[in-house]
Amino acid sequence: MKKTVTPLGWNNRGEAVDFRQEPRMAVWRGIPGERAQVKIVHQGQNRVQARWLGSNEPDESRVVPPCDR
Repeated sequence: MKKTVTPLGWNNRGEAVDFRQEPRMAVWRGIPGERAQVKIVHQGQNRVQARWLGSNEPDESRVVPPCDR
């Protein structure tokens, strides 16, 4: 399932988190304040895990990684 979100902060695992929705959504590779399209990979009772897919307006701090990880 794909969705558009704007995370507001970080969690202790280094994931961007959207605290406004219940359950909270943790976005792997997300940046707080960057509106992005995400793919939900797991939905539990207390947390939703999603993966960053892309953004129409990438955050200026986003860089291309040197390897394909």
